[in-house]
Amino acid sequence: MASRTCRVRCTATASCIIATGFQQPTLLAVRPDGSGDVTKTHVAWTLRRAAPLTPSPLIVGDEIYVVNDGGIASCLDARTGDTRWQQRLGGDYSASPVFADGRIYFLNEEGMATAIAPGKAFVRLATASLDGATLASIAVADGSFFIRSDTHCTASPTRPEAERATQSYFFS
Repeated sequence: MASRTCRVRCTATASCIIATGFQQPTLLAVRPDGSGDVTKTHVAWTLRRAAPLTPSPLIVGDEIYVVNDGGIASCLDARTGDTRWQQRLGGDYSASPVFADGRIYFLNEEGMATAIAPGKAFVRLATASLDGATLASIAVADGSFFIRSDTHCTASPTRPEAERATQSYFFS
């Protein structure tokens, strides 16, 4: 029997969000209290359209943020799976979105980074073009971004303390 892995995130709404990837990408919300085959009894909702093949989902509060490999970002209600918004960001995506300093960051394969505000409406806060092609997700630690491209490894503060109330340092 072949084994496969999938990406799983659990929400405050008592569901685990499973991104299957593979040839038919699907996002599932599954209640974790079952055992055995729970396909017919514990799947709360399923998303096939605009589901990511490579990037993992991001959960912020009661919302799930995904970007598919073709650059369509979506915000979903974690309880119902209803789409709150969809927006074409442009480019191809392998990196997963990250949440840092009150913002959500997307990074496409061409090195274009997009910062948005979390919420029920799409609000683009800033964009930045980075050197090199990027496949890896942004890492965040100790108030800094760490971004690896095919030519560079860059560390940058998410925002200096003096600018936290106004704008992002990295995305100026």
